[in-house]
Amino acid sequence: MNTKKLLRPLLLILTLTFISCSNSEIKVESPDGNYTLVFNLNEKSEAIYHVDYKGTGIIEASKLGLGIDGLPTEGLKATLVETKMHNAIWKPPYGTKTEYPEKYSEALVKITMDSGEPLYNLRFRAYDEGIALRYEFPENKEKVTIEKELTEFSVKQGAIAYTTRVSQGVIEKNSC
Repeated sequence: MNTKKLLRPLLLILTLTFISCSNSEIKVESPDGNYTLVFNLNEKSEAIYHVDYKGTGIIEASKLGLGIDGLPTEGLKATLVETKMHNAIWKPPYGTKTEYPEKYSEALVKITMDSGEPLYNLRFRAYDEGIALRYEFPENKEKVTIEKELTEFSVKQGAIAYTTRVSQGVIEKNSC
């Protein structure tokens, strides 16, 4: 019996478990199932997201986006481009440890104007340790002028955040 033939359907099922998409939302779930990021467009077709930890909201509905080259930030379209699972070891060039596990599920979402003109991509990653997002720009654009940064992190009053002002700095506990 060919093991590869048996593993392919299983990998497909696992990928669909961690990343799901409907007409209204895209979900990315951490490999351990504790973190879930949900992305969609609101009634004005603005990009929004929220994050849950073990079923409890930790980032409430918050806007995402960039004001670019005078273009409107409403009337957007979102298309799920690709999804993937990643499980590897990351070896930093320096630091106290020589290896870190790098395990996450990922979704790449293309954001366009209603006309179809590409604006940027949003890459979401859900790790067992938390959620990450990043903006990516089409390679064919020579110049992009970012006029507004619309990314919000709406947390409940009384939430606790651990912050540092510099990389490798002292981490402090703060109330929101």
